[in-house]
Amino acid sequence: MLTLAVPVFAQWTELSDADAKTASAQLMAAVKRVKSMDRTFEQVKSSAMTTTPTVSTGMMHYESPDVMIWSYETPYSFSIDIRGDKMTARRDGE
Repeated sequence: MLTLAVPVFAQWTELSDADAKTASAQLMAAVKRVKSMDRTFEQVKSSAMTTTPTVSTGMMHYESPDVMIWSYETPYSFSIDIRGDKMTARRDGE
């Protein structure tokens, strides 16, 4: 039981300032090495105004250094295309 509890407890402890800075630097170094990434996603939104959650699906595309495309496919078609300092938003292809 103790071998199971120690790893779980370790996840709840806070990092010291020095450890947090080291972890942040390591994360940023890893992010800078990413050249491109494509990922599908499912997003579930709950609201007090609806009885059932809304499920959206879509795709995210990233190309270093400055291209990001975020597209929702369901329940509606919507995308945001960012290329450098220009952003285009489209709903239902318009």
